[in-house]
Amino acid sequence: QWPSAIKKRELKALTVETEKHQEAITEIKWQQYLFDLQWRQLKAYAKQNDVEIIGDLPFYVNHQSADVWAQQDIFTLDEEGKIKGIAGVPPDYFNEDGQLWGMPVFRWDVLKKQHYNWWLKRLQKNIQWFDVLRL
Repeated sequence: QWPSAIKKRELKALTVETEKHQEAITEIKWQQYLFDLQWRQLKAYAKQNDVEIIGDLPFYVNHQSADVWAQQDIFTLDEEGKIKGIAGVPPDYFNEDGQLWGMPVFRWDVLKKQHYNWWLKRLQKNIQWFDVLRL
């Protein structure tokens, strides 16, 4: 629902929006910094007490996520950013209608050309946050 220039991440439009919302962006960055700091402290405390933190890494990401918006080329989207290929499962014993999850599937051809960098960065960040990572 965003204007086309924002959807397509055009630099001029992003610069204008960034300047317009600078105060809110700074606040969110500050909150993220504090959360990261507190999480690292919590993880260190847990480690000192022989507690491991388990994290889940979902395979697909939400269509409205920052990941999809920032990396549109690695997802099956049309020119307007709408989903062309949707994640789900076909009908089976448990659900005769199947399921559509509302998340775009990956463009593995593009990811391969990029040496799977998006996935590697995602895994690396989650390995920093958690002691055990469930995929």
